[in-house]
Amino acid sequence: MFAAELLHPGAVADTSKPSAHVIYTPGGSVCRALFFCGVLTELWEKDDYLLARLADPTGAVTVRMGRQDLVARESFESLECPAFVTCSGRVGITGSGPGRQVFIRPFYIYPANREIRDIWIIKTAEITLSRLIAMEAAIQSGRPGTPDEGQVMRIVRPSLHDISELAKSALSALEQVRAQPVVAVPDTDLRPAVLSLIADLSGQKGVPVEELLHFFKGKGVTESAVLDVVRGLIAEDEIYQPQKGYLKIL
Repeated sequence: MFAAELLHPGAVADTSKPSAHVIYTPGGSVCRALFFCGVLTELWEKDDYLLARLADPTGAVTVRMGRQDLVARESFESLECPAFVTCSGRVGITGSGPGRQVFIRPFYIYPANREIRDIWIIKTAEITLSRLIAMEAAIQSGRPGTPDEGQVMRIVRPSLHDISELAKSALSALEQVRAQPVVAVPDTDLRPAVLSLIADLSGQKGVPVEELLHFFKGKGVTESAVLDVVRGLIAEDEIYQPQKGYLKIL
C-alpha cells in the first residue's frame, strides 16, 4: 500500500482492539499489516521511542519502535540516512480526528536498493489500481463484490472523488519508475573511480564537487567527463546531493 492511501484523510481508524488496530481506506483496503518499501529519510528519538520516516513517491509513513522492539531498533540504527529499505509491520494509531497519527509497528527492516524499490512501486501500483477499479464498480452499483468492499462502503462511505485521487497517486508513482532515464556513462572505468572517491572523501556533509573535479583534473580527466558521470550516478540513485555543491553515496 502506498503512503497516500494509508494516510488518506478519508480513511477510518478502528482502535477498539489495542493490539490489532485497523485502517479502512477509501480504496477498499482493510489494513491491519503491510509491507512497505521506500527511502529512509530520517531517524529521531522521542520519549522512549525511536522514530523513522520512510518515503515513497506518494508521501511518507512513520515507523515507531518502543524498547521492546529491540531487533527493529538495532536494524534501523545500523543504517545511515538516506537508504533504501523494506519494512513489514502492523498498523498503529494514536489520537483521533485531525490529530490522528498512523504509523507502522515493525516486524522487521531490511536494506534494499533502487531495483527492489522500483519493483515494489510497480507491483503496489498494479494491486492498488485493480482494487480501485473494483471499488469504483461497487460504489456505482451499490453491490460490493467482497466482504472488504462491503465493510469499506459501510464504514468509510468512499466517493468516486476519493477513488480518482488515489488512482492519480498510484499512476504518478508508476510513471516515476517508467520515466527514469537510461543514462549512458561516458567512461566505464571512470564511474567506479568516482563512486569510490566520493565514498572515501565524504564527511558529514558529503564531498564537495569542486574537490572531486580538482582530484580528477590532476589525473588528466576533463571536468565535463566527471560531471557527466556524476549526473548519471544521481539519475541512477547511486549518489545524491545533501546540499548544493556536495555529493554523497545513497
